[in-house]
Amino acid sequence: MPESGALFNTQEVLISGAGSAGGGRAAVASSRSGSGLYQLTWQSVAQSVDVERFAVEDQSLVSAGAKTAVASGDVYADDRAEITWTPSTDRSVLDALESGTWAPPTSSPTPEASVVVKRCGAVPGQSVYTGTTETSCEFAIEVARAVIQSHGGPSFAVEARSPITKASYSMSCQSSGTEITCTGGNNAKVVLRAGEDPPAEASGLDVYEGTVVSMSTAEVLDGRPAPNNDNPNNEYIVLLFDSPQDVTAQRLGGESDTEQKALLALGDKEITPYGTSDETGPWLDYVGKRVGLKVDPTTMYFPSDASLPLGAPRVGEHTAYSIEVL
Repeated sequence: MPESGALFNTQEVLISGAGSAGGGRAAVASSRSGSGLYQLTWQSVAQSVDVERFAVEDQSLVSAGAKTAVASGDVYADDRAEITWTPSTDRSVLDALESGTWAPPTSSPTPEASVVVKRCGAVPGQSVYTGTTETSCEFAIEVARAVIQSHGGPSFAVEARSPITKASYSMSCQSSGTEITCTGGNNAKVVLRAGEDPPAEASGLDVYEGTVVSMSTAEVLDGRPAPNNDNPNNEYIVLLFDSPQDVTAQRLGGESDTEQKALLALGDKEITPYGTSDETGPWLDYVGKRVGLKVDPTTMYFPSDASLPLGAPRVGEHTAYSIEVL
């Protein structure tokens, strides 16, 4: 505001919204210290946001610092604050500004943490929680994986498939400080909090290291006859251990058991007279890589039939796990 106290418009503008084409996004943040406004720009799939502070000089909006990149989870940290917009028909804020009674927000730089119901495990760099009793941990983990793969900026959306209902849902996500909150579906709410995965012994997870390998039907049979006349063009993705090791998983009926195994079954693409089923998608990017896999043994199971790979514990759609490339 100039010394005369009169309100004015600048010729320069800041942008908030999404581009009509491509993945360009923009938003405006306020300054907690009252030292200007921040222009935020990013691509929809990016994990960082470009930040530039602007201030008013001689009734013009000018850059007040170099453009810097910050992690998308830190957009509203430090001096940057999310703006609560007032309808243009409500002049109370302008009146308060003109009269000198308006004061900048005094909220803490750290946003209040979301209320959570249950911790479901972790994905790389994020602990995963449900935010409502209607949200299953299985779905929460799927949302978290989608966020890790595609999120960018303070606001974004992801699609996730529920292992329970078999339906896909659109989730609207907001990133604030070190927390990401996604809502949608049937009153579903998923909360991700930044931080390293907890030690396996503290979280009840078992840790396995090995190489993710794509194997043919002949390779998993290893000279044995096919028990189900299995198609030779089937594909099996497994975690191959350096040497056999003890694996704990569930038996049919719910009892826990431990056996020495050479591999874990991750996903497969099987061709049958009734069609083709393909569950390799989540694992394809890891083929040929050495990984660390943390698994909740109460959600992994031994097969109760002669499906391939024979006897290998299954990391299925209901298994709680996190994976890291070593």
